[in-house]
Amino acid sequence: TVPSLFQQRLVLAAPPGAPQSFYLSRPGAYFNFDISNPIRPDDAISGTLVSTVLNTIKSIISSTAGMLVLTDKASWLVNGGASGAAITPSAIVANAQSYSGANDVPPIVANYDILYVQSKGGGVRDLAFNIYYSVFTGTDISILSSHLFFGYEILEWCWAEHPFYNAWAVRDDGIMLTL
Repeated sequence: TVPSLFQQRLVLAAPPGAPQSFYLSRPGAYFNFDISNPIRPDDAISGTLVSTVLNTIKSIISSTAGMLVLTDKASWLVNGGASGAAITPSAIVANAQSYSGANDVPPIVANYDILYVQSKGGGVRDLAFNIYYSVFTGTDISILSSHLFFGYEILEWCWAEHPFYNAWAVRDDGIMLTL
């Protein structure tokens, strides 16, 4: 239910019955999910986010540090064990980054920041790499205008890059907000 591309692999995530699982194709062969015996670095990969609570994958974003996976409970960084290291069947690590979940609205990648709607739909957060802690962290950037989100959900949004760098969002009552 959540497709993406990462390191020349097709990523298919959150199939029915396995909302925490993801599958990566062979590099450059988007519809080839074959594996060999013994395992080779270019084999298809399958993985599951392991947590104490069920995390339903909502979206996947490719970054230089790895594959950012946004779930309804947290954000995760999946990579080959080091920042930017290639993912292989024998080298794959998933670490939780922040514990603010996202909803079904696709995130917006704006330069170095990722904007996403919180899991309940009533606020907007940013996600950026924090060099001091070496994790992706973020803040609630809609906190000063929380009255515009209380009791409402963001259904859709889009990004207008130039000249003003605005995010246009539509609430469930039809009102449009600008960030």
